[in-house]
Amino acid sequence: MDGTVSGQVAVEVGTGESMFEPLTTGQVVDIVPAPQTGTGAPGFHINVGVRAGGIHPDGVRIDHRISLVINDQELSAGSRVANLLMQGEYAVLYGLRAVLPNCYAAADRELRIRATVTDAQGRTGSDEREVRGQALCPR
Repeated sequence: MDGTVSGQVAVEVGTGESMFEPLTTGQVVDIVPAPQTGTGAPGFHINVGVRAGGIHPDGVRIDHRISLVINDQELSAGSRVANLLMQGEYAVLYGLRAVLPNCYAAADRELRIRATVTDAQGRTGSDEREVRGQALCPR
């Protein structure tokens, strides 16, 4: 697991809808078409996940951000408080929907996905990965 270690906290940003999947630099990430929560309007998102060690898994705040590598323009940002699932010595959460303004903003572009995790005791850590949005927008 690579990622920023802050004290004894280690965080790895990933992806995945039904399980945590680590991201590697340069990896192509899926842009998912789906009605967006709350509005039902058609839209697109990238699934974000985190894996963390050295934190308490209950009441964890996850802040996530997707931006363009070329100019740091923010495409998506969100925050959620959740109880993470323990998998061995790590706590994980996946299926966070990073909603995009439109598919073309991210398709075939170099993206930076960043996640910061803060547990209820204030322990924090973060990680980011530079990836590429899939080449074509899904229908």
